[in-house]
Amino acid sequence: MADRVVAATHELTRTGAPLSLLHVLRWLRSHTDLEIEVVAGRLGEDGGQLRPDFESLVPTRLAPELFDPTTSAPSLPAAPVLYLNSILAAGALSHLPSPRPYVIARVPELSMSFRRSLDEPVLARLLAEADRFVAVSGSVRRLLVERYGVAEDAIAVVPGSIDLSGYAPAGEADTAALRRSLGLPDDALVVGAAGTTDWRKGPDLFVRLAKALQERLPDRPVHFVWIGGEPGGPAFWRVERRLVPASLSERVHFLGSRPDPYSYYALMDVFALTSREDPFPRVCMEVGAVGVPIVTFDNGGAAELVAKGCGYVVPYLDVDAMADHVAELLVDRSLHDRLGAVGAEVVRRDHTVDVGGPATLAEIERGLTAGPS
Repeated sequence: MADRVVAATHELTRTGAPLSLLHVLRWLRSHTDLEIEVVAGRLGEDGGQLRPDFESLVPTRLAPELFDPTTSAPSLPAAPVLYLNSILAAGALSHLPSPRPYVIARVPELSMSFRRSLDEPVLARLLAEADRFVAVSGSVRRLLVERYGVAEDAIAVVPGSIDLSGYAPAGEADTAALRRSLGLPDDALVVGAAGTTDWRKGPDLFVRLAKALQERLPDRPVHFVWIGGEPGGPAFWRVERRLVPASLSERVHFLGSRPDPYSYYALMDVFALTSREDPFPRVCMEVGAVGVPIVTFDNGGAAELVAKGCGYVVPYLDVDAMADHVAELLVDRSLHDRLGAVGAEVVRRDHTVDVGGPATLAEIERGLTAGPS
């Protein structure tokens, strides 16, 4: 059998796990002769915005029946290596082909996602069938070892990575035009956030942060911009319509998913990661690359990134401490610029696909050497 890999991804949305897979696949296509096929469980809530990107790169098909562990669906396509892009694709393990492939399980999730996304039979199958786990952070590695009993030597840590090959800094004129389109004053200070508007990502905590900063900087024109989530959905409606007080309604902006987030990152002075749990959010790498300092709670992989000197880590769910540091960065531009420069250097050194691509390839080659069983 040729050096062939099947990559299983739960959906094709413009969200962290599918984007990470897309960027690594681009690198693999440019640097290897691997035959790669993508099997996806669904388009996802945004209608599969990344589907054309995947289809232009490698053979890609939707096969929801192959992600349902309760059906007698046909087997996955045969290949020496099966690469699960997240634990949300673990249902596909009920449909392994023969001969059995070497299974790499990439894990960009932490305990909350394990509890909410996997029932016991699927979790048991994942732990039994995966030959190798690829954790996106030290936090994920500890979870696999301490809670789920995975052997330490069965886990590789491959931190998240982003593709900056097509990135160009936004021009001042474009940024000014975007400010005007959003109704932001020319002198506005912008605190950014990003992600789906679900409880785990903490949009309600972002609103609490806005309230706290309004109290700390009452005379400053501070605005709050959240990228991601689908406007009109129930989670979005709860945040925008029920949580944002009238006094902040003109300063808190939930913009939904945007195809070019970097242009919005260019607006931001500080990025606040309000997630209750996040294994290694790619948005922190993206804003770091742009030179935006980050303030995060002490949870998950973001703290590991920020600890390298590109922002502040505050106690878990301590919104007041987060507000203190965000205010400091908004006021002290010398500090802001220094931490932002460190972030740009760290991301380019440690977190691009030129680092993550070879690390992923090494795990695939390990599986190809082991061969199907």
